[in-house]
Amino acid sequence: MSIGEVRQWKREPAGRPGHGFEAVIPNPKLKLLDQVKEVMRLRHYSIRTEECYCDWIRRYVKFHGMRSREELSDGTAKVELFLSNLAVNGNVSASTQNQAFNALLFLYREVLHQPFENVQAVRASRPVRVPVVLTAEEAKAGDNGYVGAAAGSGEAL
Repeated sequence: MSIGEVRQWKREPAGRPGHGFEAVIPNPKLKLLDQVKEVMRLRHYSIRTEECYCDWIRRYVKFHGMRSREELSDGTAKVELFLSNLAVNGNVSASTQNQAFNALLFLYREVLHQPFENVQAVRASRPVRVPVVLTAEEAKAGDNGYVGAAAGSGEAL
């Protein structure tokens, strides 16, 4: 390659068309969580995301009492059971359940390279957001329930 020549690099999608990156095959001699960390670091994930995903994967493995890698097969049914348990017995929020789902999705797709089909788990309910609006009398009175410097002055924050 001479000076000034630009080389075009073509990334072939591996296994998943349209994603534009190569599949990372982790070192098979490593333990499962070490493989997860290796793939996440090669993909430049945040250290906090890595910690969070590893925690969810650890909880998933403990929940099912898994001892070997072969027990991770048939992931869809096991993931459904785990996520449903989180929503029903764990009483977690919908965003927490989504975070656990994404960690397990990463495990099966990117580390284990196993198909991950439709997951039909019990979903955690999202709270209903009701807007709070002041009546005309409350707005004129100036006591809007604010705490702090602007509470008694009647000025808007």
